[in-house]
Amino acid sequence: DDGEDLPGPVPLAAHAEARSSTPESDLPPGALALVPDAPTMASPMIKALAERCQVQVMGLAEILSELSWSTLELRIRGGEFRALLIEFPTRTFKSGLRSSQPPGIYGLDRRVSSEEIRTESLQCLRIIAVILAAEASGCQWLSLVRVRVGEPSPLDFPEVIDLLHRFQPGRRTYRAAPGNANEVWISSSFSVKDEEDSSAACGSRARAGALLSMFTYKYESAVAEELLKMRSPHLTHPSGRWNLLVPSASSSSHQGLGENVPPSSSSSSQALQHRPHVSMTVQLRGPTSRSTKLQAEEAVLGGLRAPSDAALRTPGGLVWGPQLFDVVSRFLDDRADVQKSLLSALADHVEPVFTDNGAWVKHATGLLQKAIIEGLQARGEVYEMRGPPDECQLSADLIRSWGRLYSDPGVGISEWLWDGAPAGIRHHPDESSMEPIFPKYEEGDPEPAHLLHTDFQGFSNYSGVDEQDLVSKELDGFAERSPSFLHRTDSLEEARKFLEGEDPVLSKFAVLERIRKGKVKRRVILDIKESGIRASTKRGYRVLLPRTIDAINGTLSLLSLVFGADEATEWEEEEADVEYLVLDYVNAFWQIPLRPDERRFFSGRVRNRWYTYKRCAQGSRLGPFSWGAVIALTNRLMQPMFLRRQRGRKQAKKDSAFFLLLRTYVDDPLATVAGTKAQRDRAICVMVVVWLCMGFELAYPKAQRGKRAEWIGNVIRLYPDRVEVWISQEKVDDLWELISEMTSGNLVVVK
Repeated sequence: DDGEDLPGPVPLAAHAEARSSTPESDLPPGALALVPDAPTMASPMIKALAERCQVQVMGLAEILSELSWSTLELRIRGGEFRALLIEFPTRTFKSGLRSSQPPGIYGLDRRVSSEEIRTESLQCLRIIAVILAAEASGCQWLSLVRVRVGEPSPLDFPEVIDLLHRFQPGRRTYRAAPGNANEVWISSSFSVKDEEDSSAACGSRARAGALLSMFTYKYESAVAEELLKMRSPHLTHPSGRWNLLVPSASSSSHQGLGENVPPSSSSSSQALQHRPHVSMTVQLRGPTSRSTKLQAEEAVLGGLRAPSDAALRTPGGLVWGPQLFDVVSRFLDDRADVQKSLLSALADHVEPVFTDNGAWVKHATGLLQKAIIEGLQARGEVYEMRGPPDECQLSADLIRSWGRLYSDPGVGISEWLWDGAPAGIRHHPDESSMEPIFPKYEEGDPEPAHLLHTDFQGFSNYSGVDEQDLVSKELDGFAERSPSFLHRTDSLEEARKFLEGEDPVLSKFAVLERIRKGKVKRRVILDIKESGIRASTKRGYRVLLPRTIDAINGTLSLLSLVFGADEATEWEEEEADVEYLVLDYVNAFWQIPLRPDERRFFSGRVRNRWYTYKRCAQGSRLGPFSWGAVIALTNRLMQPMFLRRQRGRKQAKKDSAFFLLLRTYVDDPLATVAGTKAQRDRAICVMVVVWLCMGFELAYPKAQRGKRAEWIGNVIRLYPDRVEVWISQEKVDDLWELISEMTSGNLVVVK
């Protein structure tokens, strides 16, 4: 975590809009302080400011987790705090533990105190992000660094050096007590009286300790005066204190700076009192163990199983998501006919009919794209449009720019929409975009791909495939689409030309037959196992699909908000409810293009016609992953749009933070929506409009809306006080058929 990328600041121009959509905390705005080590070891300057300004404190250890840190950064960027007081940690900044140059500044290769070194490095990097967030929100700030002469210090971090260069006019840095064994460097945006006289006095080497005391005391008094000017009755905590945050770690004795500062009164220790954590020291069930697999799943963002959790760990989405919701909502205000048509289609299970034949989608896409690019430009980022992809119908520029606006770590996946998704044979997913999002899939090394070849004279499909009109008709239909899913040729030479001189590696087509409710359903797939392609493919990562229990827990969270919240909600005096929407994607895998130089591995021949896949093939090892990776990205982009703007502390975590929860099992999304009837209608229409703007085709005839939903083989029924789930009749029938088949003879085939 030491070198993690930090999100850039929200632009000042856009921040005024962001404040209006930022959820209010149950703690009012005030000041924020970050101080190393135990709160009782805070610098005397911070102690004195805490006493004079009546500061309330909490420990920094509480925001070391990604979720807590994201919440804190959102609060800073949302303008909740008007002043920041910061002290960098220095406990592990010793020559035996660090060097003064990177990479050693992040910690030498030592086993001793390695965890503490990593913790302090992460604290320093997050302090930098705090200052950038303060600059973005127009918040006053002061940072203090203790420096032991001849030893490494946080000032040696390249990120800190870069931060000093990025200071705007009016930001000053003072070096107090030069020549003393312990110096202090103060950087600040505060403009206070007598600061130049104080800093000039600190320039003398004589009586360094006394001068340092004089400077810190005078500067502290000036800063306190500015803080008290900011403070007003409606900005304070009910206790009369500011809301400050102070990091905690192991206790240690500070030396040098601060010993000469005038002592504070006893009330300072009360102001800096840390709220202790409650921990279980005796495990009644014995030591708990969590599998490596579970730990890996909890460490990544995902996007299909719990987009709400991923959204809360991506601060950019929490700031910009509600603003993009407003963009789409204003569009629907202007085009009431669009909302009416969409709601009618969902209710009647038919394709929607629009007065302009759907031309509005292009206009709505343009509004979203414009808002996103303006947001990027406002913070100094230039986005270059790549234009529509040749082999993909999805709005690639919209998805990529949206991911960059959020600073989503998986935004690199959007490049597949132009370049094609890797098939895991010659090319593999980029680790920088995959590892923060998906857990690794452990497997052995694949077989060499260069050994793959086809005996064209002896090749044949499975028995009966060439004779079935279904196969050739379905394949021809995919080849004749615009843009086409398959490339069809009449000879091997033409197939080689399409593959730029390479021979295709043929796999057999197979027809999967399934009897359900007396009806026979057939599906054509490419069987890559016998041709050896499967053995030559490396999977690399796995997608985390949602489980029924995930949907149930999300539903219970929203039911609790609407019918049983112990804190006030936006629906307290209105008739609110919760309902489901299931609206499947159409042609899921076919939406993702395949890399051109891996197409040769996904080829087949039927009735002397050669077919080469241009999109991810059903039956390929990475086809489901490629689709899942793209949908996980779009889910992470959409979920923050539905952030509740009024919520208490208990409602600020995971599912309770949103009024619409989105989960997707392969190509079956389930949305759980809370609010009044008008709010639910608008939320559902915003979600559908965004899907259409992204380029997805939707199965309106299969839509389900209401308190009952059939999803991934289960029927879910919600009530005000509970959720009931049972296995669908279809699954029961399938199980009965399987049991009947097994018991009809004395032999069971193991497959």
